[in-house]
Amino acid sequence: MRAKWIITCCAFISSCILWSSLILAADVADGLYLCGIVTETNIDEAFIKVDVQSESCRGPQKFKLSMATGRATMIVGERKCFFIDSSRCDEGYLYTITKIDSE
Repeated sequence: MRAKWIITCCAFISSCILWSSLILAADVADGLYLCGIVTETNIDEAFIKVDVQSESCRGPQKFKLSMATGRATMIVGERKCFFIDSSRCDEGYLYTITKIDSE
């Protein structure tokens, strides 16, 4: 009886680990990861401007903030890393920040 309980617990934990790793991989694959210096924030209109230092999207860019990103966490002059809602960065397009990374 005890061996059956241990096997059941191990199977449950293994499946939880598998699902969590798949979810994390999907999160990273869906959005581009960028880092840069915050140059302007507009909490009322829910956007920020960032001087992006990442090679894939270098230069000043404007981004929308989603409700899930915690709008108060963006401070001018601070370096932030974040995910956007696209796997690419085209000039002139307004992308949404989906997740802010804690460095």
